[in-house]
Amino acid sequence: LRLNVAHPLPSSWAPQLCDNDMIVATPDVWSMIVEQKITLPGKFVGISSTAPLPASTATAIRQQYPQALLAEIYGSSETAGLGWRTQDNAAFSMLPYWSLAEADGRWLATDRDTGKQFQLSDRLRLDAEGRVTLLGRADSVVQINGNNVNLEQLAALLESHPELAEARVIFRDGALHYFLVPRIWPASLRDWCLQFSSWLDATAGNVPAPR
Repeated sequence: LRLNVAHPLPSSWAPQLCDNDMIVATPDVWSMIVEQKITLPGKFVGISSTAPLPASTATAIRQQYPQALLAEIYGSSETAGLGWRTQDNAAFSMLPYWSLAEADGRWLATDRDTGKQFQLSDRLRLDAEGRVTLLGRADSVVQINGNNVNLEQLAALLESHPELAEARVIFRDGALHYFLVPRIWPASLRDWCLQFSSWLDATAGNVPAPR
């Protein structure tokens, strides 16, 4: 590891990169590189994982750096990697030690060496050559700043608050939105919201705050 990044902003570490370096980053970081017009070396190997890389970001990186190789990794949350692709909008080629099978409407990835199985959280289409196209999530998990947030589990956590009768969570425009129904309408809504925010911070840790 030649460069151990301690600061998340690409502008702080990109000037230290050299030709033929490998850059491992989340989709959020790759998008920041494009949006902030960060200059990278002409030749590098880029790895994007933990979430889908926006097509516009992948295209921009590949067009700006035609001598670089940008690989998108699929399945890093469950297994550290199931498949990969290096072309825009292409299907993912499976790594050779994985096999896929559908059971009860969900896909299972099996390690050919150990037999260990992992249930996947995505809807997939498998072509005749064993390549995978992603069709969306099969659950209510969303990605925020590289972290998985399960909306149903988060709503259940909110409903554990003693003063809440019901809670719903939706993800829209890149942010979480909470809809809360108190058991008894508070005398001071402002004070109740401050108390609830403190409870949420203590209970849910680094879950992004609602908008």
